[in-house]
Amino acid sequence: MTLRIFPVEKLLMYQTLKNRYFHLRDIYFTFEFHLQKRKRLCAVKKVSQRIVGKNRDQKSLNKIGFYIYSKNHLAHLEPIFRHLPKNHYEIVVSGSLPIPDYLCCKDYKVTTDLKILSAGKKFKTLVSLYMMAPPWALTVFSKGQDEQTVSKSFFRALAHENLRMVYSLGALPWNTSEVMAHYDSMFVYGNYEEQLYSKAFDNKISVFKVGYPKFDDYFNMPDRELSCKKLINPELKTILWLPTKGPLSSVPKYWRAIARLCKDYNVVLKPHPQEDYALLEDIEATGIILVRDSDSASYYKIADFVFCDYGGSAFGALYTNTPFLFLSPDNPEQDTKNFCQESPEVGLREDFTTIQEPVYEHIKELLSNNTLWELDAKKRKSKYKEFFEPNFGKAGEFAAMLLQNRLSQN
Repeated sequence: MTLRIFPVEKLLMYQTLKNRYFHLRDIYFTFEFHLQKRKRLCAVKKVSQRIVGKNRDQKSLNKIGFYIYSKNHLAHLEPIFRHLPKNHYEIVVSGSLPIPDYLCCKDYKVTTDLKILSAGKKFKTLVSLYMMAPPWALTVFSKGQDEQTVSKSFFRALAHENLRMVYSLGALPWNTSEVMAHYDSMFVYGNYEEQLYSKAFDNKISVFKVGYPKFDDYFNMPDRELSCKKLINPELKTILWLPTKGPLSSVPKYWRAIARLCKDYNVVLKPHPQEDYALLEDIEATGIILVRDSDSASYYKIADFVFCDYGGSAFGALYTNTPFLFLSPDNPEQDTKNFCQESPEVGLREDFTTIQEPVYEHIKELLSNNTLWELDAKKRKSKYKEFFEPNFGKAGEFAAMLLQNRLSQN
């Protein structure tokens, strides 16, 4: 085999062409960026003229909109809209950013809030998990108002009716905060929330019990191919650790004690989507299996035990009838936005196993106490009825039917 030598002239020509290609490519991407930016600025101007100016007429779209802030919102809303005809709904994202990749690769009709409003349109019903106006909207709707008032005006402009799909039991101060009062109706999990929101908002919001759509696939589908499957030892029981964030997170206090359980258990930690992952760097070296998927529901299938602190994780375990216990971060009252003594997960701690201190021996002893878990199983059977409508596997379909009925109403 002979080595082929290119003449110097050909190498120089190749390098010149290569440099020109990258130069032209940079020009193209720069041009495209400025073009998209200009389009957005023009759209914002149109919205401003329609909303703030004299031309306030908006054409009603006889469709359902689903407002998506981030990928993990799909876990709560996709189980609903997949039961709707495709021409009856659209996914809505912020117009100040490109369409996210996780939506581009799906067979969805995706639009932006900016496109809808600049075209002078509004949905019949808009479904969201909470109201938070995107940054671009502050320039149009603000007029010196606070963000909550801006969010209300923004969502009122996007739809005739705003409907909230609740996404977590617990966090009572947040779930009953004033911004939630701007919704016209709510889809909730069951009796507890029906009574809670009817009382909190003086029956001004229509409340519908649908069950827990996020867990439909838990009941309907075989085991999913989880990202951590190859790391799971099938001969060991699995602990699924689902902490929340900030002062309510059990990670800083408990990770060293829980890491010692890795000798006898698979320990799978799925952090909160908004967790600071720098906090978790030391944990990956301990044997704890760290997963970063946006959805936690499918992980309950592999769990023999669920470790919770605050928020909705314990209620997911209650809904799926999975043994669970509570961990207790220090000073949870520091998180005034999500914690208060009346929050339902605080009350639930009185009925189920709660660990106060990160003592490895104590945790291991509890996990092997079969009598304890037999008693807990009886409590779970009766307790879930307080919180959930028993639409197991059909909650999203039921919610979609209620939304579909709205489209047929004048």
